[in-house]
Amino acid sequence: MIARRSLDRRRLLAMLAALPAGPAAARLGETAARPGETRDLDVFHDVVQMIGGVATLSPPLLDGCTEEFTRAFGAPAITALAKLARRHRTLDALEANADAQIADQLTWIALFLYSGETAEGSVYYPWCLGWQSLDFATAPGQCGGPFDHWAGPHT
Repeated sequence: MIARRSLDRRRLLAMLAALPAGPAAARLGETAARPGETRDLDVFHDVVQMIGGVATLSPPLLDGCTEEFTRAFGAPAITALAKLARRHRTLDALEANADAQIADQLTWIALFLYSGETAEGSVYYPWCLGWQSLDFATAPGQCGGPFDHWAGPHT
C-alpha cells in the first residue's frame, strides 16, 4: 500500500515557489537568470525607467508599457533590447549603439511613457508622465484641489 502524503502548507509553498515569477515571465519564455545576470524583463524595466527619466513609474504605466511593447514588437524584442542594454549601460550609449529597429523601439517607449497612447488609443493617459511635467494640470479624474481651485492664480 502506498502512503498518501497530505498537502500541508509547507509543501504548497514549496510548489508555488517553483512556478515562474508571473505571466510576464511566462510570456517572455524566460528562465532564471544566470548567477550575476539580471532577467531580461528586469533589464527592460530599467531601460524604460531611464527613458522616462523619473525616479519611479506607476505600476499601471510600467506594466502597460511591457504589455503594449510586447504586443507591438513581440517578446523577442525585449530580449534583444535587454541584450544591448547589458553591453551599454547608459541611455546615451544605448542610443548610440542601437540599430534602426531598436532606435524605433526606444522612441516608441518614450512616446508611450509621456502620452499613454497605444494603437488602440489613449488607454494609459491618466498615468502617463506628461502629467508630471505639467505643474498646472492634473489627469482627468485626478483631483487637483477643491472645486474651483483652477479659477484662482497659479501658485
